[in-house]
Amino acid sequence: RLLETRDGGSSWAIKSHLVSTPEGFHLNGITGTAAGEIVIAGEGGVIFRSADAGQTWEQIDPGHYGTFFGVVYDPVNDVFTAFGLASALYHSTDKGLTWHSLESPLEATFAGGTVTDDGRTILVGPAGAAVAIGAGGSPLQAHPQADRKNMSSIIELKPGNYLVTGFGGVKQIRID
Repeated sequence: RLLETRDGGSSWAIKSHLVSTPEGFHLNGITGTAAGEIVIAGEGGVIFRSADAGQTWEQIDPGHYGTFFGVVYDPVNDVFTAFGLASALYHSTDKGLTWHSLESPLEATFAGGTVTDDGRTILVGPAGAAVAIGAGGSPLQAHPQADRKNMSSIIELKPGNYLVTGFGGVKQIRID
């Protein structure tokens, strides 16, 4: 389901018909730019892109047919990164029109991600998986967590320090 608000959440309109697939794939993550470009990532490698703040949508074929659990936008480097099941990492440097695979340093599923103020993308997932993608898409560095607890979301508190949620509850981790 895709809902839209134009009044700060006082009212909502259903817009699912604009991003439907014949297979009924789930939409799992959404992000956008200050200029109004929006990307949605989902099940079955589904990517939808809007260049006009969600007024119109086009389905993009990223060349991946597994599940994406999320997508983040890096405004420093103007890069979208979609991530998901079985080490799926794809990035776009042209506002979501084309997507290129990144090789993960970990065999892992990525469930959550954030972008740091300096343009690094940090992804987390099950079994303590954590990966840092350098500014602009490389190099990738593995930062597996010793406790191997599942992590599903992450936000940056200050450079190198992050708050994650998941099977282990809420905790702070460090990734330099």
